[in-house]
This record gives sequence, C-alpha cells and structure tokens, in this order.
Amino acid sequence: MNINGINITEQDLLDNVDRMIYDTNVLICEALIDEYKYSGNVDGLWEGHVHKIQEELDDLMEYFIGTEEYERCGELKKIRDSYDGVPQTSHKQ
Repeated sequence: MNINGINITEQDLLDNVDRMIYDTNVLICEALIDEYKYSGNVDGLWEGHVHKIQEELDDLMEYFIGTEEYERCGELKKIRDSYDGVPQTSHKQ
C-alpha cells in the first residue's frame, strides 16, 4: 500500500499501532507514578470510584507483564495495593 508516496505494508501499520499503544501506556504509567509520589492520589488522572481506578491499574500491570517490564509493573502494584482513594501525604519523596 502506498501512503503519501511511501510504500507501507500491513505489518508496518500494525507495528506502528503497537508502538503507539506502548508509548501511550508508558506515558500513563509515568504520570501515575509521578502523581502518586507527589500527592498520594491518582484521581486527577482517572476519575472514578476507587475500584474502577484499581481495575485500570490492573489493566496497566497486565500490559507491562506482557511486555516483560516488571519494574513498571512493580511500581503500579505498589500504587494498586496501597491506594484507597484518600490522598496519602507520606508518599512524597
């Protein structure tokens, strides 16, 4: 297939989509970790009930398990295990 004068295969398109999904998840993960370290809360990034936010964290952890990025997964697990919807000022570093 030719897009804007560039020959591109279906696999190239799929690889680009995978890369965009990866980049987006990394940005979300970094924002969550930074926000949690700063405020002890992630409500500013995800609105919703505590259980919904914990489900979103679970989904991100599953993604990073799939990409074998266990350090990111570990950081998200720390947030997931301690997050109850109430800001924890003791998380500041």
